[in-house]
Amino acid sequence: MREEIKFNPLMITLYLFFTILVAGVWLQVFTNHLIWHGKWELWVFLIATFLVVYKFSLLGFMGLFGTPAITLTERDIHITSSGYRIRWNDILQVELEEAETLGVKTYTTLLTLKYDNQHIYKPEDPLMDVYHKYVNEYNGPFKISMTELKGDNQSIYVLIEGFYLTYRDKVL
Repeated sequence: MREEIKFNPLMITLYLFFTILVAGVWLQVFTNHLIWHGKWELWVFLIATFLVVYKFSLLGFMGLFGTPAITLTERDIHITSSGYRIRWNDILQVELEEAETLGVKTYTTLLTLKYDNQHIYKPEDPLMDVYHKYVNEYNGPFKISMTELKGDNQSIYVLIEGFYLTYRDKVL
């Protein structure tokens, strides 16, 4: 059995817009300051900005070309935005977190692992691996933002939880 959850079209548009905006600022800073002044602080800023632009452009183009945001199989969950594959039997708990900011409710699915991050399949892309190595150190459990996904938040959560409850005790 295999289920695919697509990216939200609005998020694809925002990812691509953000990529173009930041790339334009990056190019402006590069041409105006680095070539003439050569300050090392700007190089650090540009490298960090490049990693962020890389991630958002990658997600935008994946969504544009129909790559699923999440793929659920009998064996694991593949989270495209982070590049990780996590086996169901390595997950301790699946929770739905609700937050409200300025009157807007957002939902996040939290995947708490039984073990440390060494037991998951890491991204094949080395830049994404470096990016998420530092991001996940501060985030705790794996988070799946429901705003990135196309469909109803509750039904997506029920689908993910259903796969977890069905396949968590099976070793494939």
